[in-house]
Amino acid sequence: MLSLPPSLRRAFAACCALLCVGAHHASAVIYEGAFTVTNRPTGFAVSPKTGDIFMTVNSTGYIYEYPAGGSDKYKNSWGAYGSVKTVIRGPTFLTFGPDGNLYIYSGYDGAIWKGTPAGKNLSVFYTRQFQKPTAMAVDANNEVYVTDQKTGTVTKLSSKGDQLHQWVVPKPGEPNTPARGLEDIYADIRTSGGVKTTYLYVVDGADGVVRKYTTQGALLKTFGSKGTGRGQLMHPVSVTVDDLGLVYVADPSNERIQIYEPDGSPGYDFVITQGHFPTFFVPLKLVLYKRTGTLYVLMSVNWTTVYKFRLY
Repeated sequence: MLSLPPSLRRAFAACCALLCVGAHHASAVIYEGAFTVTNRPTGFAVSPKTGDIFMTVNSTGYIYEYPAGGSDKYKNSWGAYGSVKTVIRGPTFLTFGPDGNLYIYSGYDGAIWKGTPAGKNLSVFYTRQFQKPTAMAVDANNEVYVTDQKTGTVTKLSSKGDQLHQWVVPKPGEPNTPARGLEDIYADIRTSGGVKTTYLYVVDGADGVVRKYTTQGALLKTFGSKGTGRGQLMHPVSVTVDDLGLVYVADPSNERIQIYEPDGSPGYDFVITQGHFPTFFVPLKLVLYKRTGTLYVLMSVNWTTVYKFRLY
């Protein structure tokens, strides 16, 4: 039987679908609509349990919950000034653990908070100050990883909030120089033979690469290089990984989402060319709900428009 790379298998599976995406190479990304969110979100995550969408808005101090699939109207809001009062102020970004708990970084007090998606049972998870934190991810053991743009580091925290490890992400070709453009981190949890393994994908926007690490900080692979050609990244800002291991990278400077095979080779990239879209495609944040294969893309159109695509 002919073995196809994951990106072609994905494309072949959807070859009969009507595609609204103009791709440079075979694409199976299907546009399913858009919705508008409140204000300008600084954080964006999807509950692995319910598919509900959560956004932090630092300027208002709110955390907004939108129904699964997206809507122009949010279901709930909570925070220091939200409809549900909590002690969190200045929520900057957030992420979910595999157990469904929500982790929120507060720029107001420099702490990571942990609680339920309803804003209940909130407690301070970690209080040590970061210099310029940008993103969080949680692995299969509920251990938390935080990227710091100013120091070029990834900090690993235990499930109880104790610091376990920290490593420096170097600039390409300069192993002793920290990267200064860390934008995002994603925890890809894989299950094989009943054993769960987590791989971490770290976006280095300034140097135009994405790196794949073990949870101990061992480098496994580098995706991309600085540039505008196929497989290159000018200034990537967000990353996610689907069930086949395809790696999706938002590159607003190149006005596209670049997709890589699991082995690091370029799969395809897609840009919006027609239909319901503006004449430019500037993706800022990618969030994938794996249960339904739904990819949400926060766009630069006033920072309030989210496009929804079906991957599988």
